[in-house]
Amino acid sequence: MATGSEAAPSAQTANQAANTTTSNTTTAPAAAFPNRSYRQSKAKSAVRRTAPARPARTARTQPARTTRSASTRGAPQASAPKPAAKPVAAASTRVSGQRARVLEVMRRYEGTPYRYGGTTPAGFDCSGFTQYVYRQVGVSLPRTSSAQRGAGQLVPRSQARAGDLVHMPGHVGIYLGNGMMYDAPRSGKSVGARKIWTNRYSIIRVIKD
Repeated sequence: MATGSEAAPSAQTANQAANTTTSNTTTAPAAAFPNRSYRQSKAKSAVRRTAPARPARTARTQPARTTRSASTRGAPQASAPKPAAKPVAAASTRVSGQRARVLEVMRRYEGTPYRYGGTTPAGFDCSGFTQYVYRQVGVSLPRTSSAQRGAGQLVPRSQARAGDLVHMPGHVGIYLGNGMMYDAPRSGKSVGARKIWTNRYSIIRVIKD
């Protein structure tokens, strides 16, 4: 027959076995689903890694380039037409005799420099030039422009002819026609044709033909 001390261990052993069974029963559900928390964390990671879809880029459309045909590319471009050269002023009427000789002589000295008081081809002033030219064709004129104004006949501008004198205050030249005159203008300029620049002028006829 077992003693009390021998029976006590048996009771303790039975209690420990019962506690172990209870502990195993309590933890059984967690062991039955060992991968549940792992699957949940993996699903969350997958959600984080999945980036939102980017909107599709709209293709840029470039304007169509205009291509030149081979014939157009090789052809030279037409240049703008050049303005027509201005015609040399002609006399308002036909000239002959002394008038024609006056026009011929005066053109020989085109480009001669102006020289104050000059009366030779080395340099002319206005009245020195007219005096010299008319002398070559046999017409004698006074030395100054004011004196030359009184040396001939005053005629209307509408009747002016090439070879007449053009007189204006302090100046004199030879009429060409079409509002033009030939003269020795001023210092720094030379003998040549130019437009009558003032409305204050008179036509003096010193050749009668």
